[in-house]
Amino acid sequence: MIQFEKDGTIQTKVRHRTPMVSVPKIKRKPTSQKKGECGFSSPEPDNQDSSGSEAQLMKHNTRIRKKGADLGELQSAIESIKETQEDIKRDIMALRNRVTSNSPTVDNQFLQLKHYIFILLLVLLQLIINFLFK
Repeated sequence: MIQFEKDGTIQTKVRHRTPMVSVPKIKRKPTSQKKGECGFSSPEPDNQDSSGSEAQLMKHNTRIRKKGADLGELQSAIESIKETQEDIKRDIMALRNRVTSNSPTVDNQFLQLKHYIFILLLVLLQLIINFLFK
């Protein structure tokens, strides 16, 4: 951004990093139908200058080719992303299955009767040892 003074007024000039591209707009001819005509189109002789229309046609064709190439690149990128997503989904499912198969069930997480009996026997053993060595 550049500011400068010209004729007693401060003016600002902005320079963009990316070039601004102006795209020519598509001009449509006004369609006027005569009373006797029906809605069908028929080929009409060209009344335009052939050199100007050929240049516009070439520009238009070039633009269409570029858009087609860009579209092809986008489609291949989308396909690549979809394949990567499917691979990640398969890996996540495999990890989830592995975790669920290795995790203990709810019954094994709590103390069972055999654990309580073992703890009771250890406490009794400690009491007997304390009583004997007093």
